Formats: sequence, structure tokens, C-alpha cells
Amino acid sequence: MTAVARARGVDSADAVSASGRPGGGEPLVVDGRVRVDAVVEDAAHSDAAKRAVERLRAEVHAIPGADALVGGYTAQQDDAKNRRSVEKTRHGVDSKTWRDTRHGGTPPWTKDVNVA
Repeated sequence: MTAVARARGVDSADAVSASGRPGGGEPLVVDGRVRVDAVVEDAAHSDAAKRAVERLRAEVHAIPGADALVGGYTAQQDDAKNRRSVEKTRHGVDSKTWRDTRHGGTPPWTKDVNVA
């Protein structure tokens, strides 16, 4: 948990206990994992919060054998943005075409697909 707490941009961090709440007892261990709830210092949708998630991931991934996962609103939004970027690159689609497909257009990589 110290890796989480020391990540720059993290305001607080506590292991979740058997009560389902952070702090206030022994950490609940499920399948060898402990959930740690962390609160970032900045608004969840801000660039600063996204950078805090990146630093937090770097900290916990550096722990040997931890196989740690970082989730929550900010992490999910950043992951979705990164997935869209990868898809755009993989299909060679420019930003305008991508934007058009999100608003009802047909994605260019599906135009030649026939569904029976």
C-alpha cells in the first residue's frame, strides 16, 4: 500500500477491510489480492488526475509479483481514450472520419463486410 500512497497526485489510500470500506480493520484478502481504494488530489476528469493514474500504475507495476490493476473512473476514461487511439491507428482512419463514425456514419473498415 505504500507504493499507492507515495504516488504523486494521490491524496489518500487505504486497504479495504471485510466491511467493504477502506480502513478500519484488517485488509480483506480475496484470491491473494487486496483492494486498495485511493483518492487522487485533482478532479477525476482532469489531466492532472490522468497523470496521477499513470504514476500510480507505474508504482504498482514496479512491485515484483504484484500483478496489480488500477481502475476507477479516471483510469477507465483514459483506457477508453487509448483504445480509440489504437483503433484509429490500426485502421488508418483520420480524426474527422473517426468523429463521423461516432455520430452515425459507417466506419470505413466495415464497408466491405457482408453479413449473412
